Amino acid sequence: MIVFAGAFCAYFIGSGFASGMEIEQFFASWGSQMWLGVLAAFIMLAWAAVSYAVAGSRHAFPSNAAVYHYYCGKWAGAFFNVFAVIFCYAGYIYMCAGAGNVMHQQMGVSVTLGTIIMGVIVISVVSLGLRRIVELLGRLGAIIIALLFLVAVISIFKHGGNLAENYVRMSQNYTQFGFHRSVAPNGFLSGAADVGSVIIWCAAFVAMMAGGTPHKREVRIGMGLGASLICLGFIIVSLALISAADLIGAAPIPTLVLARDIAPALGYVYAFVVVLGVFTSAVPLLWSTASLFAGEGTRKFMALAVGLGLAGLIITLFVPYTTLINYILTIGGYVVYVFWLILVVGDIISMVTKKDFRAKWIPAPKETGEGG
Repeated sequence: MIVFAGAFCAYFIGSGFASGMEIEQFFASWGSQMWLGVLAAFIMLAWAAVSYAVAGSRHAFPSNAAVYHYYCGKWAGAFFNVFAVIFCYAGYIYMCAGAGNVMHQQMGVSVTLGTIIMGVIVISVVSLGLRRIVELLGRLGAIIIALLFLVAVISIFKHGGNLAENYVRMSQNYTQFGFHRSVAPNGFLSGAADVGSVIIWCAAFVAMMAGGTPHKREVRIGMGLGASLICLGFIIVSLALISAADLIGAAPIPTLVLARDIAPALGYVYAFVVVLGVFTSAVPLLWSTASLFAGEGTRKFMALAVGLGLAGLIITLFVPYTTLINYILTIGGYVVYVFWLILVVGDIISMVTKKDFRAKWIPAPKETGEGG
């Protein structure tokens, strides 16, 4: 159960979450409205994650695309399948860009070199396969969450005297601190948009994970626990960022500023943790993108992983990290609202009628005839 929760959290805690930039833009910068954002995030994330786990444990989905067909039918499912490909790939791109910014801010490495290093590592590890990735992410996820919470809690105690005043100031005008804010119209939709990315990203990942293990009940509980931990992280890190807002300013990696403020040496440790956060999210995102076009372990899969991975690195050379994370998560999140509503309506109908009417939408497996 803990491993599954850790794997889910690790999937979520990428460069945006671990660096603090995602939490700054989508929660902390909204001041008093951040609570509405956390509420929206928990409702959407918990419902979707548990739903995926239940569906995955009941059905042996023949492919990633079958997961989207199951929830939305043939045509809408095909649309969201294509959208998931594009969105997963976009997520991989900004994750790698985040790693480059971390290495630059803490170690003086150029953003370009840092991004390339992370991209090469991610491309290489994708060849491990899904089961090994789940085991690895579950262990790394626990480490990242523990250190992130530790830095945030210490910062709250250290700068807690400023929290009340900064909270009011942030609610009135976030720009006075130099903070960044999502392009969402309000705090509620900002929180919903943030988790919208993961809802579409992790659909196939969680469903396949649930279907590939005999521990069905543990997966479901693990998903609920993971969603709760993520939202608790939103709250704790947001309060830490607000309490030290004057210190953080416009820094692209806010939590790294907090770590260095606690102890200079901790800055290097935390930089490593953020890079791990990027790794734990970027790997399954690139895996999900490539696996939608080819079977895992095949020559075609490896060629796609390398080609798409390198193309993404080129894009990061021309678009800033803060711009990537803001527009990718916000715009993509709006599209996911529709997917989530379809998912919820279908779940409710199934619970009321006690019939899994969507099972007929699962396409039959296709023989590819492709060798490894």
